[in-house]
Amino acid sequence: MSTDVKTARVFLLPLGGKSAQEAVGYLNENKPKIRSLLAKKIYLKYMPHLIFILDDRFHKSDRINSILSNDKVQKDLDISSEDGS
Repeated sequence: MSTDVKTARVFLLPLGGKSAQEAVGYLNENKPKIRSLLAKKIYLKYMPHLIFILDDRFHKSDRINSILSNDKVQKDLDISSEDGS
């Protein structure tokens, strides 16, 4: 939520990660209906403007994990821990 509570960023990742861009596009196309449904369910002074964003943190963390598990990186990490760094 923004500090003025008028904008909400909604990060999402569909189960399985397939058709993610399509899901974000569908949600963005249907923002008015979604806001209307939310306004009926929750009480806020202002119903925030919704921004749907694809959450790619899982993909990034998998990439970092695969880099860290690389043999060369593991050797460097082992050497660093032996040096007390």
